[in-house]
Formats: sequence, structure tokens, C-alpha cells
Amino acid sequence: MNNTNRIASAVGGLLLAPLALIGCASQDSFEEAIPGAVLAADPNITDTYLSFSSGPGGRGVALRIYVSDTSDAAIADSIEAALDAAFHASPSRPSGIILDVAKAPRPDDVNINVGRLPLDNVKPLLELPGTVINDRVTLSSDELDAAFGPWEKR
Repeated sequence: MNNTNRIASAVGGLLLAPLALIGCASQDSFEEAIPGAVLAADPNITDTYLSFSSGPGGRGVALRIYVSDTSDAAIADSIEAALDAAFHASPSRPSGIILDVAKAPRPDDVNINVGRLPLDNVKPLLELPGTVINDRVTLSSDELDAAFGPWEKR
């Protein structure tokens, strides 16, 4: 490859790089959009905690909801409401959502490895595709589409 080819390749890469980011919303925009939508979706949900992963498939969302009523039926309703709200409030289509549940109130220092409520008795009540492993509900973007209708840019 000669210098002219290298320069042309570099310029092409610089011009195309912004196109790779189209449709990828910032983490801040997710943090602004999702918590309010999730809290409004179900009165049993009193707080949320978000974390994110990014990769070639897009931005994944990890969501913890804090609930006041820890009965199995209430948790199942809260999970479905939170997933629907988080998916449709997302500023760009997430690659998937992983959700877990903890008893309210939310602590000042959140440790996502502690405090998770068991979902063994909740799992049969959920009418969702996806999986429940280690008390976390995991749905891909395609499974979220199937469960709650397609994501659309708002």
C-alpha cells in the first residue's frame, strides 16, 4: 500500500466513523429516559439502578428495580411493566435488558451482587420469552420486540 492509498483509507475511515455511531444514544440519554418511565409504569416500583454494557451489538441495559410489595404476583407484574417501560423509553434500541429485583428502599451504595430477591416462584408467573438465571431476567432485543412490540425511536 503506498502513501496515497493510506491517506485515502484514513480519510475514508474518518468520514465513515460518525455513521457507525448513528442510532447509538449516549449513556446519559439512557439514564435520563429509563428511570422515570420505569417508575411511572408500576406503583410497586419505588426506585431503579442502571448499568450498561457496550459492544458491536449495541448498548445493553442492566436494570435493578426496587419494589415495596415482594409477593410473587406483585414482583411478576413489576418485572413485566419495568421491562416494557425500559425498552420503549430507551433512546436507541438496546441490544438486550437484564433485570433483577430488590426490596425497597434502594441503599445509598448499590452493590448489584447483593440484595437480589429470588425469582424461583416468580418465573412461572412471567409471560415472557427469555431466561431467568441466577434471579435475573434476561431478554434480547428480539425477545423484547416479541413481548412488548417493536422498539420505535421517539
